[in-house]
Amino acid sequence: MINVTVAGIEQSLEGLSESWLHEQIRRRQQAGEKVCVHVSVQTSEINAGVSSGACPSGRASSRQLTEKEHEVLTLWKHFGLVEGEVNSGKLVAFLQRLRALI
Repeated sequence: MINVTVAGIEQSLEGLSESWLHEQIRRRQQAGEKVCVHVSVQTSEINAGVSSGACPSGRASSRQLTEKEHEVLTLWKHFGLVEGEVNSGKLVAFLQRLRALI
């Protein structure tokens, strides 16, 4: 299961509309709000979460990552979502690739 949270509003990736995601991020950024996006991935092989934007800092796990978890984090970094403001286009591209990975 993959869930995407934008500014506290959680949606399952299965029912997520790309236009909704773009609109939620764009509207908040235009209003001068800091946007926090969190993606949570829970499968038999993956138990990971990644955040971008104005999210509070979390703790990293001290356990060894699985190969699939490492792939998720590498993909997140590949799309430049680790630091800075949230780019909805890059986020959508990440989610599309994530679907293929899982």
